[in-house]
Amino acid sequence: MRACELVDSFTQIVSLPDIYYRTNRLIDEPSCTSEKLAGVISHDPGLTARILKLANSSYYSRPQRVETVAQAITLLGTSELRHLILATSAAQAFRDIPNTLVSMEAFWRHSVCCALASRALAERCRIRQCERIFVIGLLHDIGQLLIYHRLPEAARNILNQLRAGAADRCALEQRELGFTHAEVSAELLKAWKMPASLWEPVRYHHDPLAAQQFEVDAALVYIGNTLAEALEPDSNLSARASAAAQAVDPRVWAICGQSEAVLEDLAFEVNLQWFEVLEAIKPGSSAIY
Repeated sequence: MRACELVDSFTQIVSLPDIYYRTNRLIDEPSCTSEKLAGVISHDPGLTARILKLANSSYYSRPQRVETVAQAITLLGTSELRHLILATSAAQAFRDIPNTLVSMEAFWRHSVCCALASRALAERCRIRQCERIFVIGLLHDIGQLLIYHRLPEAARNILNQLRAGAADRCALEQRELGFTHAEVSAELLKAWKMPASLWEPVRYHHDPLAAQQFEVDAALVYIGNTLAEALEPDSNLSARASAAAQAVDPRVWAICGQSEAVLEDLAFEVNLQWFEVLEAIKPGSSAIY
């Protein structure tokens, strides 16, 4: 089985909510206004609540409270809104998929930490549309959920080897499955009609040097993922940042024009934001922390 075949079998069960496609089409229309968008979004109370939670979180640090979706759209802009709706919609698409192999709370916590770290690093690199980097970071491992759900025995074997000390997850996946979770993640984004600016960095988030068009974006998520793997909320963040620095391939720093010196600041920034953002992206996931 190839990665695209696994995704094809899965997308017959799971797809992005219709509200994502409706708002996406509306944003692309020349006559789009904040009021029209708010009108469409208001028909989905869950999405409305998630957008307002994010708009009022430390993630944006707005001086005034955002009380309506129209106000949130005005403050955030349609480009950021598009990416935030994708982020929350993708998380919701998996809400009914049972998973006994891993903690879904831990999965989304790692994903949010990676997204926050990648976005914070993108801001330091003066990347345009940092919300796009946030979405890439959030969805970089989404293929793991497909593998757990559709190929549970092979996934359990891979997890057992990782727990026994194997270090290279992608190498294990390639040997056991013939493809990696990064490939599956990218194929799912393609199936959801996402552009290459989203799926290519996801595809190469473990090997940004191999990316062809979006090498910098892949490097940002690679670094964000490495930091997220080292982080635990309210832990010794300096020590965690040092551990992440040792795990980052030095060649990747040159791609994005940064250095390992930024990791400690990123760790503190992520630690301040992750709880609120996790609760907005995946309501209820933060309840156990």
